[in-house]
Amino acid sequence: RYARLFAPGLHVLSYNEVPDELELKIMGALS
Repeated sequence: RYARLFAPGLHVLSYNEVPDELELKIMGALS
C-alpha cells in the first residue's frame, strides 16, 4: 500500500510477509 510509494523493492515483502500493523510502523518511520 503506502510502503510501495517509499520502497518499490520492499512492497513485495510487505505484501507477502509484513502485516498491516508493521507496514504502518515502517511508513511512520519513513515519513
